[in-house]
Amino acid sequence: VAVLPCGCGPHDVWALDSSLELVRTAQEYRPTLRVCVVLNRVQGATRIARSSRIALGGAGVPVLAAQVSCRVTFPEAAAAGQGVVMYAPQDKASGELRALVTEVLNLGGKIDETGTSDRAA
Repeated sequence: VAVLPCGCGPHDVWALDSSLELVRTAQEYRPTLRVCVVLNRVQGATRIARSSRIALGGAGVPVLAAQVSCRVTFPEAAAAGQGVVMYAPQDKASGELRALVTEVLNLGGKIDETGTSDRAA
């Protein structure tokens, strides 16, 4: 699964086109490669976040319901040399990352010992 992060704003949405082209090229060699977009650095329930989600919906790839907000816990964890989930397991940032991982795993299906997804098609 290729998870493409995208910030909230028109420039971020437009810039995603080149990443999508790269993924589509990769899909020519690996047709089972799945792709999705996750909104990143979201600043609360803003109009620009909603507009970005709508604009991304027209890109022809799934936009995950999970999103990653702009939270101070991310740089604090990095400064402490830890991941967010280890640094602040009960923080909202950790919950967002858990939701993201769960959604990506559900999109990609189970992976067997050969690295093949059960959702290959």
